[in-house]
Amino acid sequence: IVQIESVDAINNLEEILSVDIDGFIIGPYDLSASMGKPGEFDHPDVVNALTKVKEVSQEMGAVSGFHVIPPDSGVVIKMIQEGYKFIAFSLDTLFLGLKCGEEMDKIKSLRHFESRQK
Repeated sequence: IVQIESVDAINNLEEILSVDIDGFIIGPYDLSASMGKPGEFDHPDVVNALTKVKEVSQEMGAVSGFHVIPPDSGVVIKMIQEGYKFIAFSLDTLFLGLKCGEEMDKIKSLRHFESRQK
């Protein structure tokens, strides 16, 4: 599995996918950063690069993957519907931070409730 994480990889995509590999995975944050648009996934240049990857990989029959960073199953489902065959799903630190935030909000709301009861 090779990683497609730079504008150079996009520019050499056909050559990269011509090598005997099992597949590739897109690292969208690194890719957008290499284009000078870190995290700007709606920027036309980034959209065009990701579109090129999908089109070329489909034409060449390459197995494609995508690293979904937000801990959001809806984004994973969208990527699967777009044809990606495997997904790297978020980061442990994001899952941990999200869950900690949710639980702290519950505790804070309980404390707020208790202070109103006095």
